[in-house]
Amino acid sequence: TEVGAIDAALSGSEEMETYRASLEQGHLDELRAAFRPFAPPAVDLDTVIVGVVGAANALSNAAAAGQMSRDDAVGALTRIFIGALSG
Repeated sequence: TEVGAIDAALSGSEEMETYRASLEQGHLDELRAAFRPFAPPAVDLDTVIVGVVGAANALSNAAAAGQMSRDDAVGALTRIFIGALSG
């Protein structure tokens, strides 16, 4: 697509990387705020959020590639998140 071509053309630029990092940090901040009330004090929520986002990316890529169903990916991510928050 056109957006993909533009993204690929700009992907090496410092400005694009700074922009992407800013978006990612904002996303992590929103997740942290949303899940803080549910995390026990002993859980390092920052680490959990980064790990869950990484797992979400891997699972969504696998589902998009047909390696698993969307429902299996969602179920796996749910179990990962619940397990990580339970400490």
